[in-house]
Amino acid sequence: MRLAMSLVCAVLVLAGLAGPAAAGRPVLLVIDVQNAYLPFMDATGIANAFEQINNAIELFRSRELPVVRIYHISPEGWPPLEGGGFRFAHDVAISEEDPMIVKNHPDAFKKTELTETLEGLDCDAVYLCGLSATGCVLATYFGGLARDLPTHMIKEALISPESRLTDAVEEITRALDIDAVARRLDDAAH
Repeated sequence: MRLAMSLVCAVLVLAGLAGPAAAGRPVLLVIDVQNAYLPFMDATGIANAFEQINNAIELFRSRELPVVRIYHISPEGWPPLEGGGFRFAHDVAISEEDPMIVKNHPDAFKKTELTETLEGLDCDAVYLCGLSATGCVLATYFGGLARDLPTHMIKEALISPESRLTDAVEEITRALDIDAVARRLDDAAH
């Protein structure tokens, strides 16, 4: 398994899909931390992931950088907009002032206004947290890379149905811990 992940990392680097961040104004995307989806996630990692998600939100806010909320509704309309399942978990420190994108596909860039929102915010570097590390966050990661945006996962700020798969995604995508994110944000500011 470790060899396979190392090979995938090597392929991503050689293909130019992973590596150092380019200079740019960063944005934090907080993806699908909705009440309806939490019961499907590995419960052992949720508390720590919420703490790291909130650390990332605070880090971006302290540097006056934008935080964008991403919500998922299936093409069939689940969870309904008016229900409690649509809402983010109350332990996640999002704000009603944060721009909001509602998506119907795993990749938050696909058939949404996310690209236009990022352009309007003058952002061209993307940091990701939320759920599922093996689904929508991963699809959005590749969506950002496909649009030539420096795109990074935030380590321990990801949740999936199985913690071992979250760990694999963090390794494959070279997820950055919160201290590394802080350094990159500081470097981008100079």
